[in-house]
Amino acid sequence: MSNLYVSIIEAEADSRDVLAKLCEGCGWNVKAFASIADFTGAKHKREYQLLLVSMPDGAHASDVDPELAALRSWRQNHPQTQLVLLVPDTLS
Repeated sequence: MSNLYVSIIEAEADSRDVLAKLCEGCGWNVKAFASIADFTGAKHKREYQLLLVSMPDGAHASDVDPELAALRSWRQNHPQTQLVLLVPDTLS
């Protein structure tokens, strides 16, 4: 197991499981959450080096603004965490 700690935020349970298994297959330590609110509200025992955030398919940018604001606030206190937004091409 590597020392890389990854957090996944994905609303769809099946997709969350696939992403987690893919990351674990790379030897990474993974913690998965169903929403940004779940992630930002959790007490984290470790600092994450990587945060993968999946935006909902079919959502409008205005739909995710409040969640992204919460994530931006969290990021101000964790600038060392690399953030990757997984955005479907249907996000408008």
